[in-house]
Amino acid sequence: MMSIFKKSIVIILLSLIAVSVAFASDESDIRFNYAKASMLIKDSVTRNKDQIIEAVSSFDFTTKAVLYNQFKKDSALPFALNFILGFGIGSFLQSDFQGGLLGLCGELSSLTLIVTGNLLMNNASNSPHGISNITNTPLYWSGFAIKLVGFVSELAFRLWECVQPFTFADDFNRELSKAVFGENSDNSVTTGLAPVIDKDGNFGILYGASLKF
Repeated sequence: MMSIFKKSIVIILLSLIAVSVAFASDESDIRFNYAKASMLIKDSVTRNKDQIIEAVSSFDFTTKAVLYNQFKKDSALPFALNFILGFGIGSFLQSDFQGGLLGLCGELSSLTLIVTGNLLMNNASNSPHGISNITNTPLYWSGFAIKLVGFVSELAFRLWECVQPFTFADDFNRELSKAVFGENSDNSVTTGLAPVIDKDGNFGILYGASLKF
């Protein structure tokens, strides 16, 4: 009787050890695949989509959600930096290097036009035509036109920079969602900006977001 009891204890212990080893092995595989998926996402979601899908295939929904939330792009801070500082700083922070470079080059070009136009207008004021005839000189109006183009260009690029973080985050998060949750996943966050005019004629920008789960 005692011998049967001892054998039963041994079998139970061996079973527990086997379960523990299997669980530890599964946990190790998940950690390895999580680290692998993280590196692939950091490199490029679009280029590594198939490899990411393969790496997360064994994850449950909670693990996938944690991975998605870790790498999804936020647009609030990049928008604020682009709006206040400009020069694509917020886009660079968001890892949108193409958008940041376009904003940087656009604003530098606009400032160059403004400075050039201002110099031409100043040179017109130093011409021998007299103060009263400054505005009648071609040099003055050429400088004025260049400066005006620079101001309009600066405004256009700054407005584009304010919208770009939302566009980039929306596109990136959509591709990330497809890679992590599946190609036909409905888990997505859509954001956007739209110009609005209220009943008093005041201009503003409306921000909207839609969530799908």
